[in-house]
Amino acid sequence: MKTSKPRKSAPFEPEQRLITLIAILLGSKQPLTLDEIRERTDGSYGPLLDPGKQDPQGQKAYESGRRKFIRDRENLAKMGIPIGCVKKGVGHKECDAYYLDPNHLRMPEVNLTFKELGILRQAAAMVNNIEAFPLSQDLMLGFAKLDAAIAGVGLQASKDYGELTTFHFQHGLIAQNPETQKNLAALFDAQMYRIPVTFSYRSSRQSDFKERKVDPYSLFLKRRVWYLVGFCHLRKEVRMFDVNRVFAVKQTGPRNGFQIPDDFEVAPWRTLEPWDIASHDAVVTRIRLERPVASLSSFSNAAVIAKEEDGSVLIELTVRNNEALFGFIMSLWGRAVIVSPPESVQAFNDLVRRIALVHGFQENK
Repeated sequence: MKTSKPRKSAPFEPEQRLITLIAILLGSKQPLTLDEIRERTDGSYGPLLDPGKQDPQGQKAYESGRRKFIRDRENLAKMGIPIGCVKKGVGHKECDAYYLDPNHLRMPEVNLTFKELGILRQAAAMVNNIEAFPLSQDLMLGFAKLDAAIAGVGLQASKDYGELTTFHFQHGLIAQNPETQKNLAALFDAQMYRIPVTFSYRSSRQSDFKERKVDPYSLFLKRRVWYLVGFCHLRKEVRMFDVNRVFAVKQTGPRNGFQIPDDFEVAPWRTLEPWDIASHDAVVTRIRLERPVASLSSFSNAAVIAKEEDGSVLIELTVRNNEALFGFIMSLWGRAVIVSPPESVQAFNDLVRRIALVHGFQENK
């Protein structure tokens, strides 16, 4: 019965050979000769020679392997991974053994700016919002490290992974006009560096602008609209602002020009709806919702006054911004109707008529 000779392992591919060489040298506590490296790389650098045997073919393969090792050493040096050499003595050119300093494989320290840290954290928060993201736990650990880094350069670390120091995203992004983009960038910088700002803020009446001085605490995106939460010096309280109504943002103070109170939480502000943002005195409003929109989460805080047999419901809520409410009602394409008070009903109908006239629709007589 014939016995087959053991098959020799196929030579390593160049990339694998370099990685193997690095691993072998790092794993050795002392420098290795080329013959020791040959043994541990399964002949990638040629065979070992038997000193007592003449073998021209073996000698040729031995020299070929030595040249291959020299090339690999040169290639690693070009990559910034120099293989050290231990020579036989003073004046000797040939290396007796080789070693690798682990320090050459360490990544250089990465110094991120204040703004870069915030942007990196913002990007991580966006990725973590993806459903079933497989590395969520690792990403949360990364969040913690970023918070520590941010705290180390003077920015108050977030209480709830981004509640204070980054943008927040809900229901997708929005394409802003150039003016809004410019204002948003200025607000982002001001929030990051704790710089007070001033801006003109338009109320629900198109021509009514008021100058505001605000300490920007947080920015977030909800239903395709950016919002700013901060301390308003005019109103002497924390307020929320629709960035689409913000104009001519100016940074008016030094960095770290204000402190965010320890008890401030942005989460409650994120639950507010656009019609909760104060633009006028509170108005108790009743709305009838048809069945397809009766369970909208936007009205989850509204009181249900009545439920009809056809599935529609009558709700009641407090409105502080009719313009925002009217816009949302119109987006429901007739499946929501304002019932009271009469002033809100009239204002909504007037708005619908104006829009119809602008688009060339004539009211039926």
